[in-house]
Amino acid sequence: MVRGFKVRKQNGRCQMFFTIMTLGVSLVILQFIAAYFDGWFCQSQMRSLGNRGFAIVEHGGMWADILVVSPTLAFVVSRYHLNYLSWWSLCILVAIVIFTFWSLKHYESVGKIISEAHTHHGKTTFAGWIHGFYAAPAMWVFVLFLLTPVEPTASVRGLLLVALTLTVLFPLGLIKFNREWKWESSHSWQTGIELVVVWSVTIFRIMAR
Repeated sequence: MVRGFKVRKQNGRCQMFFTIMTLGVSLVILQFIAAYFDGWFCQSQMRSLGNRGFAIVEHGGMWADILVVSPTLAFVVSRYHLNYLSWWSLCILVAIVIFTFWSLKHYESVGKIISEAHTHHGKTTFAGWIHGFYAAPAMWVFVLFLLTPVEPTASVRGLLLVALTLTVLFPLGLIKFNREWKWESSHSWQTGIELVVVWSVTIFRIMAR
């Protein structure tokens, strides 16, 4: 009987993992589809339509979302119980939604100068809004996992997995796989600060276990 309960619990976790994984990857694929119909899928399509900027397939963050972010999100959600409905969790969610909306609006002005699939001609594209819809819940889960109590207690493996995922995401989220794109000092500062914060929190959580 106990063994049967453990098997059902494990099966439930596997189903949750693949559900979240499928949802995450689907949202990224929807961005590719939206960018295609917008004419910003790849450089050859963009040139044929007279669009100049960075295509969605050149966006490093898209590949990070598929290859590392979605699997890690699926692992955390299926393995741990997060207090999604607690007052602090909802406050964090509101803050993240506001930050995401502000970021989208901020990049609208940036997109007037450096156009890309998520924002160009001073507007956030449909792909950009889908990206925000993907990014906000992902940030929420990672913040809850790193900063709030979870059940069972976050393992060292889990904490390191999330920290390593963010270590990959932060630079890739900025990188465009295009010869015209350059890594600038502002990118180094942004990535460096983000990594210091994430790894400081991760090390503290590990030592406090």
